[in-house]
Amino acid sequence: LPSGKTGSMSCQQVPTTPAFNPYPRSVQVGEFEVAIGGGIWVAIRDLHLNTMSQPEAPPHLLGIEEHLCFQLYTASLKMTQIYKPLLAEFNLTYPQYLVMLILWEGDGLGIKDVAQRMQQDSGSITPIVKRLEAEGYLLRSRDPRDERNVLLTLTVAGQDLRASGLRINQEFDRICAILQKDTDAMMEGIQRLNKTLMR
Repeated sequence: LPSGKTGSMSCQQVPTTPAFNPYPRSVQVGEFEVAIGGGIWVAIRDLHLNTMSQPEAPPHLLGIEEHLCFQLYTASLKMTQIYKPLLAEFNLTYPQYLVMLILWEGDGLGIKDVAQRMQQDSGSITPIVKRLEAEGYLLRSRDPRDERNVLLTLTVAGQDLRASGLRINQEFDRICAILQKDTDAMMEGIQRLNKTLMR
């Protein structure tokens, strides 16, 4: 400013000829209008177009260890492997052991009832029951109320095996080394999941 004069500085727009700068002279940025030259406008335009043309990033694909189904699957396999040597003494497989657990809770059930408890069909349970009968742990008989159903009754050997079943459970718990509160929490969550999947 010349000496002795006061005032405020003002920004003046540098005029350009349309032939040299065919682009808009300014762009709106928020509440302000900003003067730009042709080169800057091209850069802004190209940046905007490039941003719009960028493909969206694909959703994150979970790793196998992050899948609940995989964790349940591998845990089930490991548990079955733990039971295998514990049951070998009694010549039992894990599915046979599950049938015995059900009959220890209530003797004289039908195959249909056992199959329902194991969430399987009767055809899958029949071979398991036949092998248990061959081992001398149970007897099969026709249900007098429904000849299509077969009743399962524990033999003396099958009843005596119940005490061994308790020791098997205790040894399994010892190997897993899981606190009872943690077991209860996992059981609650898995049972809730199981009910949801059955709908």
